[in-house]
Amino acid sequence: MSAHLTALARQSANRAAERAGQIQRTGLGIREWHNSFHAAVLSSLAAAETNAPEAERSWHAARLDAYAAAYGLRGWYRHTDFRGRHTVQVNMIRTHADGDRGRYYTTDASSGGGFRPGPYRASVVDRDSQRVVYRAISAPIARQWVTQHESGETDGVPASRPTGPAPA
Repeated sequence: MSAHLTALARQSANRAAERAGQIQRTGLGIREWHNSFHAAVLSSLAAAETNAPEAERSWHAARLDAYAAAYGLRGWYRHTDFRGRHTVQVNMIRTHADGDRGRYYTTDASSGGGFRPGPYRASVVDRDSQRVVYRAISAPIARQWVTQHESGETDGVPASRPTGPAPA
């Protein structure tokens, strides 16, 4: 039975890899939930890596890494899901030209069925790592933090301007 499941996983991974190649060649196969051409290709490559048998996963991972590196793509990451399975999560795909626009999103714990987690009810999550990077007492404050960081400003100072005392 194990050989049969491995063969099915291999077949599923190879179909996803073929779909990624078709999207790259023809542009056909892009779904309405993809935010760009790169997101369509990357999500197919991620499906191939996720579905591949462990012995063949490194080949699919190398193809995904090469594609992301060639175009400077961010917004995806590898992790182990709650079942202990290797998976690749594709979020909002961005290039370096996009900067941090779309990198963060907010969550509001107050809408979670009456659970009150304390004074910090809103969180900002980094799409690239899925880690909470900021906690706030309200969703508007969390959204303000996202707006400032995605525009390249922190504390009202543009990121390109040096902060601190002028050199002597």
